[in-house]
Amino acid sequence: MKHPYPYKRVSWQNGSVITEEHFTMLEHWIEDQFSFYCQITSNSHGLLKHHTLMTEFNQLDSIRFTRLDNILWRVDIENFAGITAAGEYIVIEERNSYDFRIKKSDQDHSGFLYIYISSSAVLDSFSENLIEEEQIISTKKQYIISTTPNPNHGIPIARFILKGDNVVVDDTYIAPFITTTSSHQAVLYRRKIQEANSELAHSLKKYIKAITINNELMKYWNFTANSLRYIHQFGLYIEEYSNVTFTHLRQETRKLFMGIHDELFLLSLHSGQDNLLHRFQEVKDVIRFFVEEFENDARNTDVILDKTIQSYKSIVEFLSYLPLGPEKQQQIPLREIVISQVPTGNRIILYFTKRESFTRHKTQLSIKLSEFKVGIPIREGIKVGLNPLLPFGGLEDITQYLQTLPDINGYLLEIPIHLVDRDTTDAIVLYLPRPLGEEVNLEKNIAVFVKD
Repeated sequence: MKHPYPYKRVSWQNGSVITEEHFTMLEHWIEDQFSFYCQITSNSHGLLKHHTLMTEFNQLDSIRFTRLDNILWRVDIENFAGITAAGEYIVIEERNSYDFRIKKSDQDHSGFLYIYISSSAVLDSFSENLIEEEQIISTKKQYIISTTPNPNHGIPIARFILKGDNVVVDDTYIAPFITTTSSHQAVLYRRKIQEANSELAHSLKKYIKAITINNELMKYWNFTANSLRYIHQFGLYIEEYSNVTFTHLRQETRKLFMGIHDELFLLSLHSGQDNLLHRFQEVKDVIRFFVEEFENDARNTDVILDKTIQSYKSIVEFLSYLPLGPEKQQQIPLREIVISQVPTGNRIILYFTKRESFTRHKTQLSIKLSEFKVGIPIREGIKVGLNPLLPFGGLEDITQYLQTLPDINGYLLEIPIHLVDRDTTDAIVLYLPRPLGEEVNLEKNIAVFVKD
């Protein structure tokens, strides 16, 4: 078995002959020491860079894919840095192109195919001098792109989605990272959790201020107050420490939800309301992901983020069912749903049973789409209008507000409040890119919610 840290320290004394190979070997040795340090401190692998000296590394455009034919692809990589599970540091500064073949047999049970980068040392040169001690064997690193899992020596850098013969890059995938400044996506990961934590803190404070404390409601005040302490402490942590390891962030997130889970359990012991007991279970089912031990698969960074955001939202939703809690969202009854194909995709008109009233630029509308084929890349083409006669071209694209909900194999579309530009309407129009909305029981799987 190859030793994970094969390079030896380079030593010389005054009068020794110094060549380019000496400096190359010295760089390799330094990388080995750095890799070893990362392994013993974080026991992980993924993208990794110095957050101030390598700002241009691991950006969204550092990796670009081009399809050459049905199975042959090319990837252009530049300004890339990461570390493998075996502790090998991979750095690509100048742009390099690599061709690789898609092996559909490597896809997992969800139809995902991961792309890995790994390296192998090849002989570069051999310098033989008169003195045996000065003989130098120099090696250089050669990088390999493959869809075959390589647990110890490969870093997953992308994910493809296979739908029959169709192969596309999954833009929602978050490559594993060592620290929260290791990549552009890592920074966004931390920011999304910070925003969700702030939103829950705001909801808890709002409830605490609204509740009138008495013997009957004291248990709800205790639950929200204790939960706010957990949220506040975690908020201080994630705000103060902007550059932490993903492992440590995940551990702190787990501690947060374990604490709230315990508070939910205590509250459930003192609650005799049947509807709340049902809500208790709903929240616990979501955050159980953090309470129980889950598979430590570095490829599932995006899954962990989705579970984190879902956990925050489930607690915010739970607050709306507590006595004297914030006003919860209401579902708008639908009379009819009509779908038709237009040049830009699918047009779905949702007719209400009666004319609904809104507060202009304040009412929050959302549309839940169940069983809508999660996994299909969606880059643009989602638009909503409160007038069913509005054409596609006259509406604002709101694809960025679409959230994936894996538990229902669908999505949640939160309509920005600035698009609620009228006081009443009896229907809204929803434009979706194809094939979304097709082969779906729309009456059963589309719901519209309103919250002032």
